[in-house]
Amino acid sequence: MKTKRKLLQLCLLAALLPVGMAHTQSVTPVYAFTKGPAPMAALTLGPDGNFYGTTIGGGSSGGYGTVFQMTTNGILTTIYSFNYWGDGANPAATLTLGPDGNFYGTTQNGGNDYEAAFDYGTVFQVTPTGTLTTLYRFTGGNDGGVPEAALTLGPDGNFYGTTDQGGSFSYGTVFKITTTGTLTTLGSFSAYTEQFPNAALTLGPDGNFYGATAGGGSGGSGSVYQVTTNGTWTTLYSFPYDPNYGVLGNPDGALPGAALTLGPDGNFYGTTSSGGSGSGGTVFRVTTNGTLTTLYSFTDGNDGGNPDAALTLGPDGNFYGTTSNDGSGGGGTVFQITTNGTLTTLYSFAFDYNGTGIGVGPSFSLTLGPDGNFYGMTERGGSGGGGDVYRLSLPAAPVAGFAGTPTSGYAPLPVVFTDSSSGSFTTEVWSFGDGTFITNRTGASANENHIYTAAGSYTVSLTVTGPGGVSTAAQNSYVAVSTLPAAPVAGFVGTPTSGHAPLPVVFTDSSSGSFTNEVWSFGDRSFVTNRAGASANENHTYTAAGRYTVTLTVAGLGGASTYAQTNYVTVTNAPAVAGFTGGPTNGYGPLMVIFTNISTGTFTNSLWSFGDKQYVTNSTGGAVTHTFAAAGKYTVSLEVIGPSGSSTNTKPSYVTVLGPVAGFTGGPTNGYGPLTVAFTNTSLGTFTNSLWSFGDKQYATNSTGGAVTHTFAAAGKYTVSLKVSGPSGSSTNTKPSYVVVSGPVAGFTGTPTNGYGPLTVIFTNTSLGTFTNSLWSFGDKQYATNSTGGAVTHTFAAAGKYTVSLEVTGPSGSSTNTKPSYLTVLGPVAGFTGGPTNGYGPLTVIFTNTSLGTFTNSLWSFGDKQYVTNSTSGAVTHTFAAAGKYTVSLKVSGPEGTSTNSKAGYIVVLPAPRLAHSKLSAGRMGIGGTNGLAGQSYRILWSTNLVDWFPVYTNAFLEDGSYSCTNLMATNHLGFFRLIAP
Repeated sequence: MKTKRKLLQLCLLAALLPVGMAHTQSVTPVYAFTKGPAPMAALTLGPDGNFYGTTIGGGSSGGYGTVFQMTTNGILTTIYSFNYWGDGANPAATLTLGPDGNFYGTTQNGGNDYEAAFDYGTVFQVTPTGTLTTLYRFTGGNDGGVPEAALTLGPDGNFYGTTDQGGSFSYGTVFKITTTGTLTTLGSFSAYTEQFPNAALTLGPDGNFYGATAGGGSGGSGSVYQVTTNGTWTTLYSFPYDPNYGVLGNPDGALPGAALTLGPDGNFYGTTSSGGSGSGGTVFRVTTNGTLTTLYSFTDGNDGGNPDAALTLGPDGNFYGTTSNDGSGGGGTVFQITTNGTLTTLYSFAFDYNGTGIGVGPSFSLTLGPDGNFYGMTERGGSGGGGDVYRLSLPAAPVAGFAGTPTSGYAPLPVVFTDSSSGSFTTEVWSFGDGTFITNRTGASANENHIYTAAGSYTVSLTVTGPGGVSTAAQNSYVAVSTLPAAPVAGFVGTPTSGHAPLPVVFTDSSSGSFTNEVWSFGDRSFVTNRAGASANENHTYTAAGRYTVTLTVAGLGGASTYAQTNYVTVTNAPAVAGFTGGPTNGYGPLMVIFTNISTGTFTNSLWSFGDKQYVTNSTGGAVTHTFAAAGKYTVSLEVIGPSGSSTNTKPSYVTVLGPVAGFTGGPTNGYGPLTVAFTNTSLGTFTNSLWSFGDKQYATNSTGGAVTHTFAAAGKYTVSLKVSGPSGSSTNTKPSYVVVSGPVAGFTGTPTNGYGPLTVIFTNTSLGTFTNSLWSFGDKQYATNSTGGAVTHTFAAAGKYTVSLEVTGPSGSSTNTKPSYLTVLGPVAGFTGGPTNGYGPLTVIFTNTSLGTFTNSLWSFGDKQYVTNSTSGAVTHTFAAAGKYTVSLKVSGPEGTSTNSKAGYIVVLPAPRLAHSKLSAGRMGIGGTNGLAGQSYRILWSTNLVDWFPVYTNAFLEDGSYSCTNLMATNHLGFFRLIAP
């Protein structure tokens, strides 16, 4: 087996160096390997939440390694065992999850398929259920050999990897391979460039791949290189070699045997297993253009030594890694390191010589599990002796948070910041945005006071650090500090500044500067305060004559200012000018009108004259109310008297008072009498009495104006009138022929109106109006009388056409409706059928009586002087004995008369057919006959003893009355012939 172990793994002498303390974390063994099938690569998280990995040995096929699946609680299942030959052996690299959900990996040996030329490892695909497909077998030639590094999925969907041997210079290759196994060699490592490409490639943000070699380079201590997807090669950095101390003396480290990790800042982070200022290896950062910065140098002490594995980027933005040796327990460490190089030892592995604890030598990268914990492996020790899988549980990272109050104001501005951070943290750092910082304050509920002395917009941030990581909360332009404004300057103008009382004046605030309060003094002991805003207006009304001094005081943060204008507003008394309005100004009397005094100027007394010799005097100028009793037009006037004199306003015919106006409606206004009509009084105005005249010498009087009801008994047209009377007069409304009363209208229907007698008819009275008696005449000298108007039934016995009439009589008169020949009654109609109607006699025929109507007797005549009489109208049977044609007739008789139906030659009776002659000629018989029917078949039988008969011929007669048949077979002309009719 051609497995090459990293050079630094030989440096176990580092365990002899002094050890220090480490941060103790929760590390739990998950699964222990037995000696032999040791893991040599990190775990890979599958899409099902399980881990997948390889062992370099063991398995059921000869100990050439396995692929296994393991749950987070340590249930391990071997899903494939390598057999060395066609599928390869000793898988030493981490599996890579492909876009198809399968895993892709390499074996560093085997795959020769019984041919030594192919004993240089393989590339394989394996499904989560363990179906393995060998995609490629290396030959050790130009295609390379011994692929120790994991594959990397490229942006084109292909995988990219390296081999440790082979190629053009025998120092390994970089290759591309498709998911179907097509391999392309992109480049070869050489002794003059890079050597030992044990590390997997890393896809960069620019679409190129980046890797590290554990040897070679211009300094001989390894290198960092870039290779494009088409094989263009660039060495970015070569680690130097110290001739005095070898690789241990390189200040930047040496032997970078692990893959690079892409950081959140777009740079790459990696490790060297040796060198550095502490000689125990380093953690470095390198840019895509090759600028390298050493972030940390291990001392081979408590911080560990020989970081052989790639770093893992955690969800907190920090990197997590392992050292293979040293630490406080001597068996390696797990550490956390920030992007600026702050390293924290999270756990130190200790040698357990009892074989009951966690193994040592955590030489593999950590894998972040679905539960937020890290999972790693040790290569030896543990309860099984062959290394183990362990779980590293970190405390949750803290979450920084804060609030400040106030966040705006004038300088100097004191602000109280409240720390609302959550989680566990030991250090906090405040940055106030003005170049001021406060550090080493602890406590999640601590407050911080800070004073901003200069105007500006300040970004505040808080960074908290704890065992679980670092968190920063920053709020941009969080605090706004302003310079204290200058004192305001008060100012105003008013308009108008003179006029008659009451005088409304609008004061416009023209003050300048910043202020938050203003106070107005209007000179009449009126004030308005707490109004803010330089553009605000203030309205004030002066009610008394005088000269008024107005002042405005404004105050703000910069101070206060007062502006005063002496005798600014002059108010005088206005002369009185009479004016008024009233409403309503027209309506039905008595009419109440409200009069409003709208006189202007100054007055002390008001005299009202309403035009009906009524007057009112008041001094307040308020509204007055007056009721006009009589109908008419009224002139209203108002005189106002004040210090400056008097004024009168007269409005001729200003108020119009109307008397009542009679009006009514009624319904219904037409119909059949007696007709009850409801009348509604719709008269307008005020009235105290209503007199109704209905046009039938009937009257009604009421004083309420409510509805009245009247019944019109007789048919006719009626003129209705209404007279209303009240304080303002009377009014009459007459409506000629307003109500039309109709008498009854006779009408009826009957069913059925035709049919065979005796015919029973139901008559329905459809007369309109009110009637108390109905007289029916049926046209057969029969009559019926009823008073209910209900239906009547009558039976017509004799055939004929009948005229029916109905006369209805009621309080409003009578009406007759006559319908000539309304009913048609039919007598019986004879009819029959018989069958059969022809045949050979004697012929029996069945006759069916199909007569219509009512009849009580049937007389049959069969044409052979035979007769049959019955009364049931049932079928009769008759036999015709002699041949001939017979006329059959049927006569039916009933209450409505008689009817005869005769059918001439209806029955045809034929004579029976018979043989007429025979003729024998040359052994052939000819026979003829009479009385045959055309279209009928007859059989002729032959016998020699009149006992045994044999058919000799069947034929149809050619026409009625005669037939013939010839060429009958007859071996003996003696015998008898017999005719069988159909």
